[in-house]
Amino acid sequence: MSSTQPIRPLSVGNVVSASIRLFRSHMGQFLGIALKAVGWMALPWIPILLAVVVFATAMATLSSAGSSSNPGGLIAFGVLMIPVFLVLLIFCSAKVLTNEALISRLAFQDLISQPESTAVAWQQVRKRTWHFWFARLMVGLILGAVSFAFSLLQNILTAIPQALVGSSSRSGSAAAMLVGLIVLVVLLANYAVQLWFQARFFIPELPIALEENVTGDQSIVRSWELSKGNAVRISLVILVAGLITVPLFLLAFVPGIVSLIALAPTMRAGVSPETTAVFTIMGLFGLGFVLVLGLSIFTMPFWQTIKAVIYYDLRSRREGMGLELRER
Repeated sequence: MSSTQPIRPLSVGNVVSASIRLFRSHMGQFLGIALKAVGWMALPWIPILLAVVVFATAMATLSSAGSSSNPGGLIAFGVLMIPVFLVLLIFCSAKVLTNEALISRLAFQDLISQPESTAVAWQQVRKRTWHFWFARLMVGLILGAVSFAFSLLQNILTAIPQALVGSSSRSGSAAAMLVGLIVLVVLLANYAVQLWFQARFFIPELPIALEENVTGDQSIVRSWELSKGNAVRISLVILVAGLITVPLFLLAFVPGIVSLIALAPTMRAGVSPETTAVFTIMGLFGLGFVLVLGLSIFTMPFWQTIKAVIYYDLRSRREGMGLELRER
């Protein structure tokens, strides 16, 4: 028997509560998968961190000794790390996305009362690794283009009233308040439009993981079709889930940001920061990075179960759960 009952028609409360129930009932299983994904997530940054540490150590040593040595070797080492980072980033991101899809598949199979073991589900998703990667790449490019276009439009729409008020010799507080209101409305409209597009492309990995012979580009179309008429509700789910998880990640970098602000006056004064201070800041930001990875172990299953619940609801209400959802 499934540990969760079929959900009611999609709403923010239904999605979040069903996701939490799924997460709790499969906590050990999902956290284990998320731990593997986070390991793949961290791997590409090892050469970058190594390059930063070597470069910072060498530059601090040269600065304290007053040496005029040529840092060409350090620069060459840093340049060499770039292609290593890019190759690892592509390969490891594909592994991360596959493990994310694995969590969503396991959650969905539980929702339809056809639970799978991790090993069985992994055999289904591992052969589609590069479809997941291609779908995420295309979604990223689409959302990036949308963000650029609407941000440009936002700048134009906010610049016009500001220019009109600025050129008027009779502009007063009322006009300034009106301009501020216009700018606020434009900003909110821009955010709402971008969130709407995110909702339409929110579940591209689910069709790949759960439907037969779906490629990366087809999954994007599938996500668009399934979310038709439901973008507002999905947007609200994304907004609520983001309000739950994003502040946790922001808190992880507070120590590093505070130390950087404390050091800023000496940097503006042209005083070279002490080597100890530099390494303290690097250590605090490194701690923030580790905390982000640790938090991801818990937030990743939360987001992936949300996607599974949304996909379940969209398919059940659009196509009916009486159909055979996957080839067995």
